[in-house]
Amino acid sequence: MHKDEALPKLFISYSKDDSDFKRILLKHLVGLRNKIVTWNDQDMLPGEEWDESIKDKLRSADVVLYLVSHNSIATDYIQNVELPLVIERCDNKECVLIPVIVDFCKWQKLVFARYNALPNKGLPVTHRDWTNQNEAWLNIVDGIERIIEKVTAESSETQPSIIPESNLVIIPSAVKVNADWQLIDKYKVKEGLAIDTDTGLMWLRFDYGQTWDKVITQGKTDKYNWSKAFKHAELFNKNGGYAGYCDWRLPSIGELKTLIDTKTNYGVNTDVFPNDDNCPFWSCDDGHDDHVDRAFAIAFCFCVKNNDGVGQYPKHQSLQIRLVRNNCT
Repeated sequence: MHKDEALPKLFISYSKDDSDFKRILLKHLVGLRNKIVTWNDQDMLPGEEWDESIKDKLRSADVVLYLVSHNSIATDYIQNVELPLVIERCDNKECVLIPVIVDFCKWQKLVFARYNALPNKGLPVTHRDWTNQNEAWLNIVDGIERIIEKVTAESSETQPSIIPESNLVIIPSAVKVNADWQLIDKYKVKEGLAIDTDTGLMWLRFDYGQTWDKVITQGKTDKYNWSKAFKHAELFNKNGGYAGYCDWRLPSIGELKTLIDTKTNYGVNTDVFPNDDNCPFWSCDDGHDDHVDRAFAIAFCFCVKNNDGVGQYPKHQSLQIRLVRNNCT
């Protein structure tokens, strides 16, 4: 992976009439050049489709800086396209929105006002209380740096552990069997657990966000983008996991394929995994080199004789999570 690909991505949203403010901000951000990758509309390449390029960058951004002024408040594209997309991602905890108040304007009751602004207390860069504007910009950059350090720490804690399909774990000798387990096809099941006797893997019978209630799943399935899927697997374990196990993880695409019902070659065994819907499930496997913005997932509803349901999905897309563990103990 190229070094820059591992750095947090920072998107700058601004009005063309505030280009001078954007230019000054970029100069002050040079001190963070080893910590972030910045992008604004001036970074688009010749021939790129303008609207889709901006949306793609917004969907992959870790932090969005919105330069707030009467100019940007009056810019329809920012208000009707950029901010709704960013706020939806913030609601899903997929990115951070930082309003940067660059000039005097009536912003305090607008939709983005719920997010903590910079400089401190929302004092505009142009306010005379600053010794000079460089003092205001330093306050802004210090605040951005704190957020970047937080984003970087969260990302490093949940870096994916890639398990290639060729390294599918096969440990049938570790399968635990006793009178409490029920045999369904190739699975030993007990409450919300299912052990595949072919691979030795232990699966949760319910999707992330659901719970197990006696013989059925309860609750609504939660869906997350690829990066957040790893973080929520970690969170699941930190919160106690399930059935005394706290080593659940995202499966590889090869491991997910073992769930396909071999008798019908369609979907999964719904006696083992009830209430399975049509949404794909994330794997821990990154996409091919020519699709670095994608990762492998499987849609069991598409599993037919000549189709295993495997595809490469955009990492910003929100998909389901089914957790697994190596049944070694």
